[in-house]
Amino acid sequence: MLNNAQLVIVTSAITLALISSVHASRDIHFAGIDVGTTEHDIETFALNWGMTITDDINRLLPLKKYRIQSNLEASLFYWADDDSEIFGTSVQLIFDYEFRDKQVFGWQPYVDFGTGIALLSNTEIGPLDLSSAFQFKNHLSLGIRKDNMDLSIRLAHLSNAGIKEPNEGINILSFAARYRF
Repeated sequence: MLNNAQLVIVTSAITLALISSVHASRDIHFAGIDVGTTEHDIETFALNWGMTITDDINRLLPLKKYRIQSNLEASLFYWADDDSEIFGTSVQLIFDYEFRDKQVFGWQPYVDFGTGIALLSNTEIGPLDLSSAFQFKNHLSLGIRKDNMDLSIRLAHLSNAGIKEPNEGINILSFAARYRF
């Protein structure tokens, strides 16, 4: 039987393989980092990679002032405080809403939201007991995009949705940077 840390490593490898093997003609991929903190002074760091699933839903809808696209994102993350640490992995489906008729110094503003699942190497960090290695993950981001670069502020929440008590959950505020290629 795999322990939680081994399960995170195996799941990460499978997730990377799945994203890498999805239809090769997809031409928009991205990689990035998130650096953040929680209300309990837990430092967070994440490496993200993914791909655009639907580049422009506007082909189906007559939308001129904004663009909607969907992305699949996988993450490897690390959380730490003075006494404990957690390694994890997550997969999210993200919907991205870009305002085409607005610009800030040449940067295009956007908002995105995502939902998915996460696996943790252990369930306790700082004062928090997250109870289960399996967590649900949701986030909301506000950002700007220019050429191949995205910069955003992201608020994420992870919890086990009451699968096991206690269900304290964790909120993360992070700065994210992504490069699209």
